[in-house]
Amino acid sequence: LGFNNKGVDYLVEKVKLRTFEGVLGINIGANKKSEGQQRIDDYVECFTKVCPFADYIAVNISSPNTPNLRSFHLEENFLPLFEALSLAREKMQYANPILIKLSPDEDENIIGFFEVASYTESRIFFNYEDFNLTRPDYFFECEEILLSYNDNSAQDGDRNERNFIIQLVNSDLYTLVNFQFPEVTLVRPECGDCTTIANSNEIPEFWEE
Repeated sequence: LGFNNKGVDYLVEKVKLRTFEGVLGINIGANKKSEGQQRIDDYVECFTKVCPFADYIAVNISSPNTPNLRSFHLEENFLPLFEALSLAREKMQYANPILIKLSPDEDENIIGFFEVASYTESRIFFNYEDFNLTRPDYFFECEEILLSYNDNSAQDGDRNERNFIIQLVNSDLYTLVNFQFPEVTLVRPECGDCTTIANSNEIPEFWEE
């Protein structure tokens, strides 16, 4: 929904007629005249109606056209909204991403979870656990190999683990990430050093410490 608009029912009817096959994100917000619990109910109603059609949903709590909408930036106001949307998500079995659209010009922490992004920043950092989100899959399955540097003999019928460690590291098949004598932990290079994925040590333009 672009603010102002003709309402969620009008939007849904238009979306049903779409021929576009790309990713569709839908931006939801509260009515201008609603207050208190009714404002939260507006979000839940919009969410319930658009989720069958949305590849992701943006929850807009920053529109300057809706009076006091940015009060949802406060933790005590945001958490009831978040809980209501979480229940709606579970009820509707909506598994696609839900984004929170924040105001870019706030100078204080937002909802107690992360700091607001300024105009010059392109990313917001947050913990997946804060929002009950499932972490995305990694590029590689990173399984650790635990070996003993003290095992320097094959006479016990098992492999010589010290030689095995040296072979794996020298062949660049694995890299050492932890050595607490005598235990040695190895992982694949891409799991111990993410720059090996792109074969580059250059810092991307978007990177921020």
